[in-house]
Amino acid sequence: MSLSRCFKWVLSAATLVLMLSTPALAQTKVKVAEGSRSFTAMPLYIAIDAGYFAEKGISVDLVTMKGGPAAANALISGDVDVAVSLAETPIKMREVGKDLRVLALMQDRNPCVLVVPTASKATKLSDLKGKKIGVTATGSLTDLVARAYIRAQGLQDSDFEIIGLGSGATVTTALERGQIDAAMTFTPFLTKMQSEKTVRVIYDFRKEIYPGQAALIRGTDVGGPLEPVLRNFAWALMKASRTLREDRALVSKIARNYFPDMNPQLLDSMIVAETVETPVFSRDGKLTRADFDGLNEFLLKNKLISKAEKYDDIVATRLWP
Repeated sequence: MSLSRCFKWVLSAATLVLMLSTPALAQTKVKVAEGSRSFTAMPLYIAIDAGYFAEKGISVDLVTMKGGPAAANALISGDVDVAVSLAETPIKMREVGKDLRVLALMQDRNPCVLVVPTASKATKLSDLKGKKIGVTATGSLTDLVARAYIRAQGLQDSDFEIIGLGSGATVTTALERGQIDAAMTFTPFLTKMQSEKTVRVIYDFRKEIYPGQAALIRGTDVGGPLEPVLRNFAWALMKASRTLREDRALVSKIARNYFPDMNPQLLDSMIVAETVETPVFSRDGKLTRADFDGLNEFLLKNKLISKAEKYDDIVATRLWP
């Protein structure tokens, strides 16, 4: 055996021994709360199933709760490390002394649609005065958008009975059973009802710029021991945001895992609708200063906050890759 071949053999053997003797990369468990099982959180599901979190040594323990506010409260109480909730939550929470930050943005367009049963005589919002409008939860995106739209139309919240029902699925069920007269909904529930021709759209909010679903963290974790892990968490979500627009086959495969009861063809139609036809997801997972300022203005206009907050106090840009 030549000296060169002998050296290569020894090097290969040493590498094999090292591989067999080195333990697998330790995974840091990160507990994540989502408000509901929803296509609006698709970047999170992609990052989990495509292995982007695992690539950075993160194991995600995903907990589904009853609405975005419940997920945010779990984050505040320390029960979870990350919450999927609205981007405006940290702005509103700062007024009551709670320090939350936006780690990564999932949606930069409003995903909501106001619908009524096909048989309803309502054709506009004013036709629903005195009627029941279902939302996922008080303080959720569906609730906030509904109330803002009501005021923009010169009406009052009290003109309607706005009911928090817990999740997108329960809102859909209540509408189908006639327990509510209209619903603030989003995919996949919207796609399903439209394909079955059981609903009619009163107003579609999806073309409006609105920083919606986001991954939130505690302000105390910025600069703390958890920061390196959260930085990697942000990296994985941002990679997933790009995948959502670039790899439809992978997105479809992962979506089927999270929505197993949905017709595959319907699911594919939903993916095309929300990533191509009417894109509602952020391209890079970053909340821009301009969109943040627009969100501040919206919240002030609707008297949901008393003063605007500073971008650098709310958005954890230092954790962006």
